[in-house]
Amino acid sequence: MPGSADAPLIEVFVSIQGEGAWIGRTMVFVRTAVCPLRCTYCDTVESYEAPKRAVIRDFRDRIVGHLDNPVTAEVVDDSLAPELLDGVAHVSLTGGEPLLYPEFARELFARLKARGLMTHLETAALSGTALATVAPELDHLSMDWKLPGTIGRDVGDQHVACLEVGAGASCEITVKVVLTAGFDEDELADALDRLARFRGRTLVVLQPVTPCLRETEPLARERLLAACDEARIRGLRYCVLPQMHKHLGVR
Repeated sequence: MPGSADAPLIEVFVSIQGEGAWIGRTMVFVRTAVCPLRCTYCDTVESYEAPKRAVIRDFRDRIVGHLDNPVTAEVVDDSLAPELLDGVAHVSLTGGEPLLYPEFARELFARLKARGLMTHLETAALSGTALATVAPELDHLSMDWKLPGTIGRDVGDQHVACLEVGAGASCEITVKVVLTAGFDEDELADALDRLARFRGRTLVVLQPVTPCLRETEPLARERLLAACDEARIRGLRYCVLPQMHKHLGVR
């Protein structure tokens, strides 16, 4: 099992951010292994289990190195050579689920900020306690709100706990809600009602599903527009963004 400041990784790679408020920026992505959820639309099933070694890829998707698991924050920091960071100002810790390793995330982000890099956390937002460890080092929190029908249970209270932590920190907050073709309207309404409490601190991203895994159909136009109406009448600051990296053909 990982220690206090290490974590198993899948990969470290440079690509274009395809989701959320920082969309379009070239970033270094550090992808942790292991996730407690099994979303019906998951596009990173390879992250469910940790490999013996993580791979490092450059912007052209060429393998330029490996890291033996589990990896310390110091080793990850040292692996981010100048050629990987050329033209890059942002680093995203993603997964898997990075908040399984809060001490690793905190130390890694502290090191990155000391180098003048912007820190970005992508999380399913299941633990306010873990997020509180990381939040002081965050520039941007990109968290999910999982509708119960996509994971088989309701984790709304856990999402709210994370929002409370984020709202008390100085970071920007984006909340992503994936809308599947058959999303439950009552589940969305409940999520938006609870998000309305944080309307002054959050940008809500309504993300039409990219057909994947068990979600084989795209979201219908009318259902998307209805979801927008629900966000608007609650006074939420929202936008609609698909997974742009899928359209661009990048990782």
